[in-house]
Amino acid sequence: MHSKKGVNTIIATLLLIMITFVIASTMYFWVTKMQAESRETTTQYQEKTLGNVITEVKIVSDPVYNTLAEDNVCLPATLTFTIQNTGAKKIKINNATEILVSDGNGPICLNTFAGTCADSEDRLYIGLQHNTSNANISYSIDGSTWLVGDNVVGTTHLWNGAVYDEKIYYGSTYNGVASETKGGQTFKSCDFNNWVVDTAIIWSNVVHDLEVFNEKLYAATGSEEQVGKVYVKHNNVTWEEVWLTDDKNVYALETFGSYLYAGTSDNITRSSDGTTWTDVNDTLGNVTALYATSSYLYAGFNGGEIWRSSDGLTFENTTLPYTYNAITAFEEFSNSLYAAASNNTNASVLKLSGTTWSVVNNTKADYIYDFAIFNNKIYAAVSGNNNEGVISSSDGTTWTYAYANQNITTITNYTYCNKEKVSCIRGCDSDLVPGETRAMELQLSNTDCDMSGFGTSTDYKFRLNFGSSASISGRFGKELISSLNTNSRCTYTYPFCNGACTTGNCRVAPLGQMCVCQQAELCGSIDSQQSQCGIGTCESGDCTLNVETLMCECL
Repeated sequence: MHSKKGVNTIIATLLLIMITFVIASTMYFWVTKMQAESRETTTQYQEKTLGNVITEVKIVSDPVYNTLAEDNVCLPATLTFTIQNTGAKKIKINNATEILVSDGNGPICLNTFAGTCADSEDRLYIGLQHNTSNANISYSIDGSTWLVGDNVVGTTHLWNGAVYDEKIYYGSTYNGVASETKGGQTFKSCDFNNWVVDTAIIWSNVVHDLEVFNEKLYAATGSEEQVGKVYVKHNNVTWEEVWLTDDKNVYALETFGSYLYAGTSDNITRSSDGTTWTDVNDTLGNVTALYATSSYLYAGFNGGEIWRSSDGLTFENTTLPYTYNAITAFEEFSNSLYAAASNNTNASVLKLSGTTWSVVNNTKADYIYDFAIFNNKIYAAVSGNNNEGVISSSDGTTWTYAYANQNITTITNYTYCNKEKVSCIRGCDSDLVPGETRAMELQLSNTDCDMSGFGTSTDYKFRLNFGSSASISGRFGKELISSLNTNSRCTYTYPFCNGACTTGNCRVAPLGQMCVCQQAELCGSIDSQQSQCGIGTCESGDCTLNVETLMCECL
């Protein structure tokens, strides 16, 4: 028989269970209702946002991928299209904008418009002289092991490399007779494995020096037939003469303060705008090298003297340890200035202390043409007399050979970008305001979105995300640009020269500055110094440069 107390306990337990069930059921119903309302709200928001994405920003022209750029390393492969903002709010376009490219197998890349280098390596480039055929350009990533970059550069001597517009340019010697259509050439490379003729500067025998001033590239030339000149590169194609001297050579160019200085075979001249030139000192002749530190402009002379100026106008002489024939180069390293000096027996490296120079290394070679700083060492390009090569030093006192048995005429350090981030090169400089239509161009080559390894018969999808408020999607095919370019006028298709001509064929002009319509030529009649052999015709074989004869031949 149960006690009264036991019955009460059972009843209390049952009531507690019933109350708990009612509370739990009520909470479940409330939570379920809230989740349903939340899903409905989220769905409505997503539908509203998707509607805004579709209606507020749209592509209004067929996206075009520049397939032909894959065949020319100096022209980046790009994706171009036109977008329109049909909404009421501005669309932000900046470095945070994302691009997603995919094909039938899934995503190819997801990148932002950061436009910076994602992976790079420091390299040291050298120009190797070849007296009878083609100069060689090699490089090193450690300063001791060297790889060939291009061993068929179309000149015997390369001079004074300069970095401009993410390319390395070199001046060169022209071994023929300069004329109104021929002369010393500048070479450039964009992939840093192949150097091509940028231009031939008429009436010049040599392009002595290159210098970047006010974001433009200038060239100093010399001529036996006429006089030395200074040229400026205005864009990716043309050079313009900006100064005509009374001397045979403009040997050196250097920026000091707000002026560009030129050293000639007769004086020192300067310009504040690259166009108007004023003589600074007409008593110091045969200037072979110019170099600027933070305090002084140094001038080396063919005659073995070094002068300097703190204001670019008044020069003072410095003291050399011996008599020299020429001063050929300068370089600043570890807070000290070094110079290259040559006499009849050897080329020496000099170090400055105050106004007095001392010898820190004798090479027993003929000339030291150039210096460069790389991996916390100073390097020098040595040429001639069986002691040629590259020498280096970590302290400026003890020098060893880093490369031997080749005449080196120029040495240049450069940070090479192995892979870039996608960059917007047109149409991303401001917000897209309501009602605005704008063309956009994205550089894809040498990025995670590089399309060069993908087929030309496939449609590719891309999507741009403009933050969290808007996005657009589109398609492109790699073959589109080819059909468009085929219908373009010849003069508009440089450097490919694949445009339309009424008569003749579209080809590079003799000076390599534009495309012109000309009749086809037999391979053997083409001047290999000024043209590309590939444009010649052959009954059999291909029109190719014979590196031994330097002639275009059917091979």
